[in-house]
Amino acid sequence: MELPDQIAAIVHDVKNRLQLLSPAIGSLQNNDSVEVQQAGNSIASTLDEINHQLVLLLGIYRLDEAELFAAEECFVSDLFETLLQRVHDCECTVDCDDDLTVFCDPRLITAVLGDAIHNALRHCDAKVHLSAQPKEKGVLIRIDDDGDGLADASQSSGGLGLMLAAKIAGAHRNGELHGQATLKPSSLLGGGCFELFLP
Repeated sequence: MELPDQIAAIVHDVKNRLQLLSPAIGSLQNNDSVEVQQAGNSIASTLDEINHQLVLLLGIYRLDEAELFAAEECFVSDLFETLLQRVHDCECTVDCDDDLTVFCDPRLITAVLGDAIHNALRHCDAKVHLSAQPKEKGVLIRIDDDGDGLADASQSSGGLGLMLAAKIAGAHRNGELHGQATLKPSSLLGGGCFELFLP
């Protein structure tokens, strides 16, 4: 087995092992003690972030191996509904037509957006806004927050997640158009803004 295959196998094994912790975390979240519940929620949130990163890594491996990802037509509102299930203790608004669709690999794109909204929730003061609109024969998805913003939009404060998101987005193509993922200051809420364009 070559090194990339070994790494992919390890990542997959770690992902499966993390899932084994779900029952124990659930017990913490359902505990009578509020402090224990909060600890359980914090652990669940952290493991959710790690899981998204692992999904992104496996997605990159599949792309590098030139394997076809499972692209299909998806309602953006359905993608947003999945993201909203992760929002707690924060005002989250949505601007998206119910019939807006995009052609993508929903598993990979949900992982990309899940990582982005996790960062938005971590850095926001109180508000996060999800939006999507048609743009240049594609769809532009935005996640804005009202946090401290980005001192320099050219610097990737998204770290590994943004790099993987950009590569996954770029693998989505329609003729000469290809997907893009960027992070910049939010003109809407004054914090950060993650943008994902899918053709």
